[in-house]
Formats: sequence, C-alpha cells, structure tokens
Amino acid sequence: SRTYKVHPYHHSTIGSMAHLDAAQESDYKQFYKDFYRPDNAILSIAGDIDIEQTKKLVDLYFKDIPRGQGEIFRPKVTEPPMAAQERDTIYDNVRLPAVVMTHRIPAQGTKDFYAVQMLSMVLSQGKSSRMNQKLVDEQQKAVNVLAFGLELEDPGAHLCYAIANAGVDPGELEKSMEAVITELQTDLIPEKEFQKLQNQVENDFVTANASMAGIARKAGVRYSVLTPNLQGYEAAVKTQPDEIVVFGSASEAFSRKNINCSIAESIERFAPVVQAALAAGIRVRGAMSCTVGCPYEGDIAPQQVAYLAGLMRGIGVQRVDVADTIGVGTPRTVQRAIEAALQHYGLDEVSGHFHDTYGQALSNTLAALELGVWNYQSSVAGLGGCPYAKGATGNVATEDLVFMLRGMGIETGIDLDKLVDAGAYISDFLGRKPNSRTAVALLNKRA
Repeated sequence: SRTYKVHPYHHSTIGSMAHLDAAQESDYKQFYKDFYRPDNAILSIAGDIDIEQTKKLVDLYFKDIPRGQGEIFRPKVTEPPMAAQERDTIYDNVRLPAVVMTHRIPAQGTKDFYAVQMLSMVLSQGKSSRMNQKLVDEQQKAVNVLAFGLELEDPGAHLCYAIANAGVDPGELEKSMEAVITELQTDLIPEKEFQKLQNQVENDFVTANASMAGIARKAGVRYSVLTPNLQGYEAAVKTQPDEIVVFGSASEAFSRKNINCSIAESIERFAPVVQAALAAGIRVRGAMSCTVGCPYEGDIAPQQVAYLAGLMRGIGVQRVDVADTIGVGTPRTVQRAIEAALQHYGLDEVSGHFHDTYGQALSNTLAALELGVWNYQSSVAGLGGCPYAKGATGNVATEDLVFMLRGMGIETGIDLDKLVDAGAYISDFLGRKPNSRTAVALLNKRA
C-alpha cells in the first residue's frame, strides 16, 4: 500500500474475509463461470511426443468444454508516478536494526524486468556480489544483505535490505547502500563481471529445471535417482524415475566410517527400498563402492566384492556398478573385481565406474572391455570426486572414453565435438580447465 496507491495490490485477490462472508452462492458460481474457462487457461505439454497425435488428443479431451461467454474482466490500472520518497520507521524488539529500500519495477515478462533481476544478482547474489563485498566484508556495516524483485504480472516492486552490524547506525548503513546502488546506476558493469553474471543467470535457469519433475524427458534415456533410505525413495518416486540406485561398500572400514554400520547392515536397510521400487515397476541398480581399494582399509580382496554383490542380489538389486571410488585400481585388480561381481550378475548387468586419480581410468575401462563389460559411467570434462574419499578425482572423462572407443571402432552414438563443447562450457563456468586430454587437444586444435 506504500508503493502502490491505486493498484489492487493492496488487497487480497478475492477480497477480505468480510467480503467472502457477505458473498452468496450465486457469486461463487458466477466467479467460476467468469474465470474457469478454456479461453482463460494455458495447457503445457512437454516431452518426446508426436505433435499431430498430441493435437488430436487435446481436441478429443477438451473440444466439448465450451468457451466462456463475454469478455473476461481485467482491470486496467494506471498508477500515478510517485512524487516524493516515502519513509516509515518501525520499532520492534529486535537486537539488530534493518534498512529496507523499495523501488517500483517493470512487469514480469518485459525486457526491463529481466534486467532488474540481473541487477539484483550483481548487488547481492554470492559472496563476491557488490553489497556483500562493500557492506559486509569491507565496511563491516551489515551482517546480511539481499536484493530481489517481486515477479508480478503488472509492474511490481524491488526490495533491497541490509541488517546492520552491532553498533552501526541505520542511517550510515542506508548511505552506504545508496552509494552502492548509485554506482551501479552511473557506471557500466565491467566485461568480466558481466560474463560472471551471464553464467549465474544460465546456472540458475538450469538449476530451476534440473529436478526430475522439471525436465522434459528424452526417449532412450534412463533417468536414475540415488535413494539413501526409504524416506528418500518416497520423495524420489513422486518424480517418476526410471531407476533408483542404492549403494554399499566392499570395504567394512569404509562402511563403518561413513554410515556407521557394517556392509550387511547397510544392505538390510536398503531391502524395503528395493522391495518398494520393484513393486512399483521401477528398476533398481546397486552402486558398489571401494571395490579395489579403500582410503581406510587399503587393498580390497575380490572375495569382498563377491560378498557385496551376493547381498545385493539377495535383496533384489537388478544390476550393479563396480566402482573404483578412489582411483587406485589397475587393469588386473579391476578385472578381478569385475570377475567377482560376475559370480552373481551377468555381463549385461554389470557396469564400470572408474575414477582417474592416478591416471588409470582409461586403461581400467579397456581391461573391463576385454571381459565383455559394455556399460560405463563417465563424467563430462572429468568433473567430480568423492566426498568421503580424500584426494579422489573425477570419474573417467567422457571425452577421453568416447575418443578411445571411436578409435577401436565401437560406436557410442555420441557427437564428440558437441561433447567437448559441453565440457568446455561447464568448465568455464566453474573457472577451471577441462580435466580431459582429448578435450584440451581438440580445443587447442580449434584455436
């Protein structure tokens, strides 16, 4: 009500409780007729679909619903300009005061609105943002800062606030906030900062659409979800995964160190998860970690891998990954681990997962190929590691793996040039070079 005097922002969408109490049944019916109609709705369909068939289905299901009658009432409000600054001081029982600035901004969907969003990111997103650097780190006038825009169909509001540090006068904090905003208004953003901003925007977009529920699925891709327990499974199943993944270690020391239970106890915990998934028609894969070496136990005997594989088979796990989690495996040790897993699973049910800590991942893949294993997990640009294994680097780089397989005449269906582009993109965003020799060679060749 302080920012907009005329626009109906200052009251709730369907009125106050007094309005609702005074409404008649006929009012609710009329509201439904006026607004719940096909010409006031949007139908979104995403996925690997047949366009013409989808149009026929939409027509079949929705053609009998009549369009609404008459024009939909949409109030057109012109808010007069603010002639002067409005200021409120609110007193409350708080230890640290805050300064909040509000500005009117353009409506959501306009080009200027997205520019304001990006300005908010420059001001407060991340430790290196301007308000964080100036007010929190350098001047130490604030303990927390934030700038964000309210996404509204009509022109909305932008809020910028800072919580004052102990002993800091709110008036002084306000002056510092205004100085940061004024600098952003008067000076251009340096190219380096703008590039970082672009990366942040793209990353936020990807993150917002990265959940299983937020992506359009591609035919031929199996979408898997790691489920640490039954609660995790119950959350994951809502996104309709094609496959869930449970995990166990071939090292007793690793298992006890990280999940505080034995190998056998860890598999027992997963039994109800596996049963629930199989009952729902969802495939189950088991990730077997530390199959050749452990940061606590050292070398892992093949018998321990066979033991873990047998336990997983016993609870219904359909396929397993033989993982060299810390990257200490060599071709012969990897082959022995795979042979142990093959005591309980067929070749089509075993995958290779080799970290490249000591530069052995590609040779270990070749050793697994010699045994007939054809399914491998890899990492674009060699990204990754293991949070529980200090020093472990990423999985074998996908670019290196594809280059080797192509040289052996094995078709993967992967476009190597596009793969290198993807790896270069994410590596640039992370501020590092691709950890793939193939990618580095091809990128140098292009330069």
